[in-house]
Amino acid sequence: MNCVTTSETGLVRKDNQDHVVADLKRGVFCVADGMGGGAEGARASAIVCEKIAQVDGETLRDRLEAVDRAITAANSEIFNYATSKGFSQMGSTVAVVVTDPQTGGHAAVAHVGDSRVYRLHDKKLTLLTKDHTVGENLGKGRSHPLAHILTKVVGGSLAVFATWTRIDIAEGDRIMICSDGVHDLIQDDELAMVLAHPVTLKDLSEAISEIIISRGARDNYSFVLIDFQS
Repeated sequence: MNCVTTSETGLVRKDNQDHVVADLKRGVFCVADGMGGGAEGARASAIVCEKIAQVDGETLRDRLEAVDRAITAANSEIFNYATSKGFSQMGSTVAVVVTDPQTGGHAAVAHVGDSRVYRLHDKKLTLLTKDHTVGENLGKGRSHPLAHILTKVVGGSLAVFATWTRIDIAEGDRIMICSDGVHDLIQDDELAMVLAHPVTLKDLSEAISEIIISRGARDNYSFVLIDFQS
């Protein structure tokens, strides 16, 4: 298993409100996209990633339970800070992948908000998360005028619960975790073709960044790419 990470401000925004985590040893990876404007959005996603980066445990189940606790702790810290400062929009999305580096074969995905996790298996791309947005709830996806309004974020309320999905991992699979600055500009069918290219993760990361930049990179964009191979 190997991975690469990218997190960039883009061509329009002044601040990068995204953060990423990639821990090959513990098999914990995530992307968090902050909201609330400038420093507050960046602070929110940083808090989420700081908590996720501390996730540990001897077994996969231990680490999954630790992720749940980390999201709960991040939610409380962000919510309490925002309340004390009078901020009404501070929060963060998060998408987490937890693998089993020792035995392989199994993984789990947790997410809150509209950061996504994709899995490429036998050149077929599957979206493993479902956006927590108004557009998705109405069955309109990104086509609805209110598509980008989040219905769930870390730090936006007294409590938040991640949506979990268990998956099997096969040799040769490729995982991508990304913020909406990526999937807003690259449609799923195109992303499938890009991820299927038999190139190194470094080259793939550069190719994805070039596509985003060529299309204006109007938002921060962050992603983690993971290859499962012996």
